[in-house]
Amino acid sequence: KAVVSTQSTGKEKKELAQRVEEYEMQRRFEAEEMAAMLNDRNEYLQQLEKDKEYLKKECENYRLSNVKLESRLQKMEAKISPDNAHLIDRISELEEATEVVEALKVSNED
Repeated sequence: KAVVSTQSTGKEKKELAQRVEEYEMQRRFEAEEMAAMLNDRNEYLQQLEKDKEYLKKECENYRLSNVKLESRLQKMEAKISPDNAHLIDRISELEEATEVVEALKVSNED
C-alpha cells in the first residue's frame, strides 16, 4: 500500500508541476500582450505629440501669413488715400519685423 500511495503522489506532483508550468506560461503570454499594448499606446501618444507640434507650427505660419496679408491690405488702402503716408511706413516696419520673426523661427527649427 505504501508503494501505491508514493506512486500516486509522484503522479500528483507531476500533474501539479505541469499545471504550474502552464499557469506561468499563460502569465508570461499575458504579460507580453500587455507590454505590446503599452508599447503601441506609447507610440500612438508620441505620434500625437508630434502631430501637436506640427499643428502648432502650422498655426503660427498661418498667423504670420495672415499678418502679412493684413499689412498688404492696409498698405493698399493707405495708397488710395495719399494723406496716410505715415501708415505705409508703419506697415513696412511691421512687415520687416514679421520677416525677422520668421527668419528666427526657421533658424530655431534647424
